Amino acid sequence: MGANSNISHSRLISLLLVMITLVTFWRVRECEFINCDDPIYVSENPHIRDGLTWEGIEWAFSNQIVPSVSNGDWWSPMAFLSHMGDFQIYGLNASGHHLTNLLIHVLNVVLLFGILFRMTGSLWRSACVAALFAAHPIHVQSVAWIINRKVLLSTFFGFLMIYSYVRYVENQTTRRYGFILAAFTLGLMSKMTIATLPFALLLLDYWPLKRVGLSPIDRRAWSKVIMEKIPLLGLSIISCLHALTYMHRMGSLQHLDQLPMVDRISNALVSYLSYLQKMIWPSHFAIFYPHPEGSIPFGQVACAAILLGFLSILALLLARRFPYLMVGWLWYVGNLVPTSGIVQVGAHAMADRYAYVPFMGLFIMAAWGLADGFDWIKRKQPAQKAAFSAAGIVAASLLFAVLIVCSWIQVGYWRNSIVLFEHACRVTKGSFLVHYNLGTALNQEKKFDEAIHHLRQALRFNPFSPGTHDNIGIALVHKGRINEGIEFHRRALQIKPEDAGIRFNLADALVEANRMDEAITNYVQGLSLNPEHAHAHRNFGTVLASRNQLDEAIRHYQVALHLAPDDAKAHYNLGSCLMQQGKLDQARAHLEAAVNLQPDPATAEFARRALDKLRARQTHPAPQP
Repeated sequence: MGANSNISHSRLISLLLVMITLVTFWRVRECEFINCDDPIYVSENPHIRDGLTWEGIEWAFSNQIVPSVSNGDWWSPMAFLSHMGDFQIYGLNASGHHLTNLLIHVLNVVLLFGILFRMTGSLWRSACVAALFAAHPIHVQSVAWIINRKVLLSTFFGFLMIYSYVRYVENQTTRRYGFILAAFTLGLMSKMTIATLPFALLLLDYWPLKRVGLSPIDRRAWSKVIMEKIPLLGLSIISCLHALTYMHRMGSLQHLDQLPMVDRISNALVSYLSYLQKMIWPSHFAIFYPHPEGSIPFGQVACAAILLGFLSILALLLARRFPYLMVGWLWYVGNLVPTSGIVQVGAHAMADRYAYVPFMGLFIMAAWGLADGFDWIKRKQPAQKAAFSAAGIVAASLLFAVLIVCSWIQVGYWRNSIVLFEHACRVTKGSFLVHYNLGTALNQEKKFDEAIHHLRQALRFNPFSPGTHDNIGIALVHKGRINEGIEFHRRALQIKPEDAGIRFNLADALVEANRMDEAITNYVQGLSLNPEHAHAHRNFGTVLASRNQLDEAIRHYQVALHLAPDDAKAHYNLGSCLMQQGKLDQARAHLEAAVNLQPDPATAEFARRALDKLRARQTHPAPQP
C-alpha cells in the first residue's frame, strides 16, 4: 500500500514540477533570437535553415564550419540536428525554438526527480532538488538562449544515462549497459562537457546506491565499479581529444602565452565561489562575465583557495555520517572542471549555463541537509513536531515562490538583444563583448547614435576588433557620413582581410558613394570567400542591374532566393529584371511573392506598382513592329 501510495504521489509531484517549470519560463516564448551566436550558428546558418536534409545532416556530423565566423564551438551534431528539426516545424519563428528549449528543460526536471526518487526512495527530498533545478534563476541562460540547446540536450542524455545506470545496478544485464553507452554517446555528441559523468557515477555508487564504502574491505567492490566505467571513460577521453583538436584547429582555444596557467587557476578558484554565491543569493546574472586576465588580487585568490579547501575537507570528514554532503560537493566541483577555465575557450570568466549540471550536487546538499536539520529539531522537540513541519513547508513554499519570481524576471531580460545587453551593462563592468553586442543590436534597430557610443566603448577594451570597426562603419554610412564609414570598413579589413562580411559591408558603402567599380571588386572578392551570403548576392545583383547587366543580375538574385526564399526585396528585384526582359509570367510570380511576403512598406509599394505596370502590359501588349 505504501509503495503504491508513493508511486501515486510521485506522479502528482511530476505533474506539479512540470507546472512549476512552465510557469517559471513561460515568458520565454516572447523572446527573440539573440544577436550573440544565435544568428551565425542557427537563425542565419543556411545548413540549419534548410531543415532536415541529407546535406545538413552530413554537415552536422562533420566539421560544422560556419561560413561567417573563423572559429568554432564544441562539436555538437545532436544539437544542430535538433535546430534543423525546429526550422522544419517553426521556420524563423523564434517562439517555437524557445519552446523546444523549455520542453527539454521540463524533461530534464522530471528525469532528475525520477532518478533521485528511484535511487533514494525519498519522495519529498527528491522533489525539492528537482524544484530547485526547475526554478533557480541561474538556469535561465540555459533555457532562454536558443544556442544553448546543446547544454539542455547533453544534460537530457546524461540524465538518461544515469537513469539507465540505476536500472543496470538493479539488474546487471548487457542490454541495460548498452543503454548506458548509447545515452552517454548521444550526450557527448550534444556537448562534451558531460565527459565527467563516469566519475560522477562513482560518487553515486557510494551514495545513494551504497555499492561501495570507505573501509579497506571495500577495495574489491571499488575495483568492480571502476572496471564498469572503463568503456565510459574511453568515450570521454575520445570525446575530449576530439573536442580539443577541433577547437585548436578552429582557433577557439587560448594558448598559455595568451593566458598563463596561474591566471586560469586563479579565475577558476574565484569562479567556484562566485557560482556558490549566485546559488545562495541569486542576483546580478549576465549573459557574459569578462575574464579578469590576471587582475584578481592575490588575497582574493588565497581566500577562495582556503575556503574551497576547508569546504572540501569538511565534506570528506562528514562523509560517513552525511554522505550526501561529500557526494553533492564533489559532484559540483568535479562536473564544473571542464568549464572552469583551466582549458580556456573564449574570453569569459564563468557562465551561468556551466552551472546547469554541477548545481545538482549543491541542490542535493541543500535539500538533504535542511531536511535532516528539521528532523533533528523535531526529535529534540517532539511536542512541536507538527509546528516545525508546518514551518518547513511554509519556508520551502516561500523559497520556491521567490526563485520562480526571480527567474520570471530574469527571463524578461532575454526578450531581445538590446534589453539583454543593457542589463548586462548594468551588472558587469569592463566587457568588450557586452558593449559590442549592444552596439550591433542598436545598429539593427537604426538607433545609430547610441550604437556608435557603445561600439566606441567596445573599442576601448579591444581596439583591434574588426567587427567593431565594421559596425561603426555601418552606423556612419546610415547617418550619411559615408566616407567616414568607408574608412572604418577599410580599417576592419586591414585587421581581418579574409572576412567576407566586412568586405560586403564595404561594398555596400561604396555603392552609397557611387563608386561602383570598387564595389563590384569587393562583392566578387567577398563571394569568393563566402558564396552562401544571400544579401550579398542580392545587393551585387542590384549593382549589376543598374549597369544593365540583367543576365548576371538575375543569376545573383536566383542564388539569393535559393539561400533565402523569403527575401521580398530579392523577389521584387528579380521580378523587375525579368519584366525588363519581357518574361512577364515569371516576373509576375516573383512580384506577387514580394507583396505576399509582407516586406517593408517601401518594397511592398514598389512591388505593387510594378505589378500594376505588368498587368497593364499583359492587358494591352505593345503592337508588333
